[in-house]
Amino acid sequence: MDNLEDLIKYTLNIIDLEEVRRAKEARLNAQRELNERLERARLTRQIIDQRKTMKKYETLITPKGIATFTHLHAPDDEGQYADGKYKVTLLIPKDDPFAGAFTARVNTEHIEQRGKKKTDPPVHDGDEWADSAETDEAAEKRASARGHYRVTFKSKFQPQLVGQDKLPLPEGLEIRHGDVVKVACVVMPYDKGKNAGVSLGLRAVQLVEKRSGVDYSAYFDDESVAEDQDEDVPF
Repeated sequence: MDNLEDLIKYTLNIIDLEEVRRAKEARLNAQRELNERLERARLTRQIIDQRKTMKKYETLITPKGIATFTHLHAPDDEGQYADGKYKVTLLIPKDDPFAGAFTARVNTEHIEQRGKKKTDPPVHDGDEWADSAETDEAAEKRASARGHYRVTFKSKFQPQLVGQDKLPLPEGLEIRHGDVVKVACVVMPYDKGKNAGVSLGLRAVQLVEKRSGVDYSAYFDDESVAEDQDEDVPF
């Protein structure tokens, strides 16, 4: 009899423990699902807020330039300087008829916004950047920036990527280092601590010519006049 009672108690204990385990697992699953839903809601709100912010500012279209340091199909999330953002650095030929106007527009707004602070402007002189190389290896890598303005565009979210027909790029076609592109950006002011000025938000990129891995040094010799930059729609 004692053995039977012990067996019943043991069985009931196992059942109770199993019920406790299942209840705990159910609570964990419910909490996990709630956390996922909250995260999705947070990301959705972040996207909405960014779109509202971008709508506040005028969209600028850059002249044609050479895409470098491209992270357009996936964010930059690897390496020492990764920041988890989509971005591209554009080399704009100084002899482009619209390069001077674009540079002056952006850098003038930056100077007005930064006040007495010493934050560098978004558009840099490629020749000065090349001259500042401290090693022969760095000088060789920066040589392609000579004769260009150098400017970087960033976004937390993937920009729209289109071709010359203004339609989305076909699947498998990616914008890489050396391709000729135009960028749609927004000029957004900031004032944080010792830094102030404007940053260039990445909105969209248009692939003008696929030249990845090709010697493109002579491409801009006979550059045609760029499109009007007062368009309502990018590109």
